[in-house]
Amino acid sequence: MLDKRDTRPERNTKPVSFGFKAIFLNTFSGVLVVALNTVLQFLNRTFFIHFLGSTFLGYNGLFTNVLGTLSLAELGIGTAIIYSLYAPLQSRDEILIIRLMHLFKKIYQIIGISVLILGVAIFPFVNQQIQGQPTTMLEIRIVYFFFLLNSVSGYFFTYKRSLLDADQKNYKNQLNLLVFNTLSSLCQMLTLFLLKSFIAYAAVSVFFTVISNIAISFQVDKEYPYINKQISNYHLDPRTVSSIKKLTIGNFSNKVGTITAYSTDNILISMFVGIVQVGLYSNYSLIVATLQSLVSRLFSGLTSTIGLLKLDKSKSDFQIFKKIHFVNVVIALYIFSGLFMLINPFIAAWLGKKFLLSDAIIFLISFNLFLDVYRKTPLTFIDAYGLAWNQRWKSIIESALNLAMSFGLAFFFHLGIFGILLGTTFSVVVFVVWYEPYIVLKYGLGIKLKAILSSTIRDVIGVLFQFIILYLCKSTFVYKGLDDFLLYTTIAFFVPTVVCFLIFFRTEEYGYFAKICVSYLRRIHD
Repeated sequence: MLDKRDTRPERNTKPVSFGFKAIFLNTFSGVLVVALNTVLQFLNRTFFIHFLGSTFLGYNGLFTNVLGTLSLAELGIGTAIIYSLYAPLQSRDEILIIRLMHLFKKIYQIIGISVLILGVAIFPFVNQQIQGQPTTMLEIRIVYFFFLLNSVSGYFFTYKRSLLDADQKNYKNQLNLLVFNTLSSLCQMLTLFLLKSFIAYAAVSVFFTVISNIAISFQVDKEYPYINKQISNYHLDPRTVSSIKKLTIGNFSNKVGTITAYSTDNILISMFVGIVQVGLYSNYSLIVATLQSLVSRLFSGLTSTIGLLKLDKSKSDFQIFKKIHFVNVVIALYIFSGLFMLINPFIAAWLGKKFLLSDAIIFLISFNLFLDVYRKTPLTFIDAYGLAWNQRWKSIIESALNLAMSFGLAFFFHLGIFGILLGTTFSVVVFVVWYEPYIVLKYGLGIKLKAILSSTIRDVIGVLFQFIILYLCKSTFVYKGLDDFLLYTTIAFFVPTVVCFLIFFRTEEYGYFAKICVSYLRRIHD
C-alpha cells in the first residue's frame, strides 16, 4: 500500500499532446470497424434467416431492444467518466485518476448486478411474447438469458475502456472490437451452418464478448499500471463529486430519450403487430443503425476539437457552429435520399420481396434517420461544452411525447409500424429539433435562437422539396428489378446535389466550402 504521503497528486505539468492525428486515428478506426461490422452483420443476418427463419429473427430483435432498454441502468455515467478523466490525464494526476477509476469500478459493478436483477425481473413480460412448440419455447427462453449475460458482462470492464477514450486512444478500443467482433461473427455463421441452433449462436456471442473485455482490461492495466495501486484515501473532493453527479444526471436524461426513441420500437411492434413484423423491421433497423454509426464516427472526432477551439478567443464559435451544421445538413440530405430510394431495392436483392415494408413506412424510416443525423451538430456541441445538465429535462419530455403518440396511434388507430414510427417523428419535430440548438446557442454561444431560425426553415423546405422530387421519381420510374438499381442510385445522388445547390448557393457556408474544394482541385491539377 502506498504511504499516506502518496495521496498528494503526482503531476507532470507537461500536457498530453492533442492534434488531428488523434482525431484521424479515432475516426478512421471507428469508421473501419463500422464498415467491416456492417459486412459481417449482413452475412450473419443472411445465415440467420436462412438457417433459423424470420420468427427467431423477431425474437433476436426483441431481446436486443429489451436489453437495450435496460442499459438505462448505466445512468449515463460513461460520458461523465470521460469528462472527469480528461483533466487529470492532461496533468498526469495519477492519484486523482486512481480515485476516479476506483469510484467508477464500484459504480459499474453495482450497475451490472442491477441489470442482471432487472433482466430476471422482466422475464415474465418477455415470456408472454414467446410462442410456439414447447421445445422451441424452451430454446428461446434459454437464449434470452444468454443475451442478458452478454449485456451484463460488459459492465465489469467498461470503466477501463473509458480510460482509453478519455486519453484519446479510442482507436485501441476499436481495434479490440474489430478483432473480436470479426471472430464472433465468423464463429456464429459456422455455428449456424453446422448446428442450426439459436442457443449455440447466442453462446458464441457471450464467449467473445467476455474475451474481448478481458483482453482490453489487460491492455489498460499494461498501459496504465498505476491504476491498480492501492492508496490510503479514495475520497474525492466535493467539487469533483458534484461535477460527476451533474454530468451523470444530464447524460442519464439524454439516454432516456435516446432509448425511448430508438430502442422501444421493436417492443411496441411485438405488442401491437407481431413478432414476425419485428423480424422484418429489424432488417431495416440494421441498415439504419449502420448509417447512424458511420455518421456518429464522423462527428465523434470533432468533440474534443470543438472543446479546444472554444478556448481560442480569436475564433467565432457561432461561425464554427454554422459551418459544421452546413456539412451536417448536406450529409443528412444525401442519407435521406439514398435510404428512401435504395433501401427496398437492397432488401429485395438481399432477402427477397417477402421481406419488404411499404413505401409509407420507408418514408418514416428515412425521415427519422434524417432527423437523427440533422441533430448531430447541436449534440456534438452539447458534449463538447458539457451542457448535458442544462438540457436534463429534454429527454423526459421527448420520451413522454414519443411513447404517448406511438402507443396511441398503434393501440387506438391500429396504424401498426407506421404509427409507432410516426410517434418518434412527432416527438423530434415538435420539440427536440429546436430545443437542442436552443441549449447550444443560449448556454454555449450566448446567442438567441432566432439567429438560426431562417436557416432551420430553409432546411425544412429543402428536405420536403427533396422528398417530393424523389417521390415523383419513384412513381415515374417504378422499380422492377436489378436493372433499375443504377437508375435509382443516380437519382439518389443527383437530387440532393441539385437541392443543396438551390437552397445553399447564396449562403456564406456554401461559398466557404466551395472555395476550399476549388483550391484543392487546383492543387491536384497543378
